[in-house]
This record gives sequence, C-alpha cells and structure tokens, in this order.
Amino acid sequence: MPYYLDFKQLSLETFMRKLVTDYLPPSRLILKGDIEKRIICFKTLGIETVEELHFYLKKKSNWHKLQSFETITEEYLTILLRELNSLHPKSHKLTEFEDISEETLNILNQKGIKSTQHLYEAVEKLSDVKAASLFLGVSDDELLQLFQYSDLCRVKWVGPTFAQMLYQLEIKSVMELSGSNAEELHQRINQLNQEKKIYKGQISLRDIQIVVQVAEELFRAFR
Repeated sequence: MPYYLDFKQLSLETFMRKLVTDYLPPSRLILKGDIEKRIICFKTLGIETVEELHFYLKKKSNWHKLQSFETITEEYLTILLRELNSLHPKSHKLTEFEDISEETLNILNQKGIKSTQHLYEAVEKLSDVKAASLFLGVSDDELLQLFQYSDLCRVKWVGPTFAQMLYQLEIKSVMELSGSNAEELHQRINQLNQEKKIYKGQISLRDIQIVVQVAEELFRAFR
C-alpha cells in the first residue's frame, strides 16, 4: 500500500464532509462551517477530487476566483491548504530512530534510503522484508523494525519517538494501532513515559484518541 493517502481516490465530498466529524485544532475550526456551500463553490470550478483541490490551491493565482464566492475567504483557503498538506505528513530521517545500528543506517544511506518514506516504499516494492533485506544487504530484524516504525509514522501526529514507544508496547503497524482501545493505550503510554521519562508531563487521552482515529481512517482507506 502507498505511504500516503492517494488524493486521486479521495472525493471532494468525502473529504469536505469528513472535516465536520474529524478533530481539528482550534486554529482550523473555520473548516467545519458552510461545508455544503463550499462543496458547490469548488464543483463550480470543476474540482471533483482532493488531488484536484490540492493542485488548484497550490497556485495562489487561482485564489481570486474562489474568493468571489461569499463563503470563501483568503483565511479559509490558507487554512484549507494547510490541512491538505498535513494529510501527507513530512517523512522522518531514519537516523532519528536511536535503536537502529549505525552500520544498518550507513548501508541504507549509501543506497539512497534516508527517510521513513524511502524505507517503506523500498520494502513495499519488493513485497517482502526478507527479500528486501537480501537486496539491501542489511539484517532481517533491523529492516523489519525500521519498516514497522515507518508504517507507524504514516499516521499524522506520530513521529519517531512516539513510534518507538508504540513499538515497545507491541503496537507495530497502522492496523494494530487502528484496533487499539484508546483508554487502555493512554494508560500504557503514560506508564511507559513515567518509567522512561521520554516526554515531560503526561500525554492526554484526547491525543491518543486522535492518533487511533487517524490510524483507523488510514487503515480503512487502503482496505
């Protein structure tokens, strides 16, 4: 499956209506209003998919056409583009995973595999971790571990540190994260954090609920 959500396959209506139920930080709550009217505005310009919407918004010269509609402002477009960009979160450097040997990281680096996206796509292309480890010349165990980290990092809000925490709790894939009980995971994460002092303070239940929700949506998108 692809590292990122395929914007071609995500309809404008599905995305816009999903904004109503999704968690959004306070700075993005403007996206929840006037959904039906805004869908009509975008469709008037021939926009049917999220890919088309993203492409259209990346050209600021297009914005004046949209701003002619009553419900669409420059502030709204700025925040909408920010939200779209966040659906394809920046991949992470493999060197951010502290428990992977320097030898393995150096070998992968020499082969141009430097990020979670590179690693994930390299293994997916060969369809098998063992085949990929033979091809790349690194150990099965470390490559599998890196692949699992990379899979978890496909989830918006999950970075290397949090991915490693999930891994220690035997949650090693988007599928496993999507099936987690948020309340139970919240307790386990904070217990691990308290024992190892990874983050300052506690991680909120709301944060864990959001991560599980995003994992569920990502998992369903590729079933």
